[in-house]
Amino acid sequence: DFMVQSKIDSLQSENQALKLAASQANQNSYLTATLDAQTSELIRRINPMPVPAYQVPAPYPFCGSGYGCGC
Repeated sequence: DFMVQSKIDSLQSENQALKLAASQANQNSYLTATLDAQTSELIRRINPMPVPAYQVPAPYPFCGSGYGCGC
C-alpha cells in the first residue's frame, strides 16, 4: 500500500504540474494576443490613413457597364 500511495502521490503532483504549465501557457498566449492587438491599435491611431487633398475622377467612369474600356 505504501508503494501504491507513493505512486499515486507522484502522479498527482505530476498532473498538478502539467495543469499549472498548461494554465501558464494559456495566460501567456492571451497576454501576447492582447498586447499584439493593443500595439496594432496604437500604430493605427498614430499613423492614420492619408486623406487626399482632392478627389481624383475615375479614369474609366463607365467601366464594367459595357461602355468605355469594354471590361
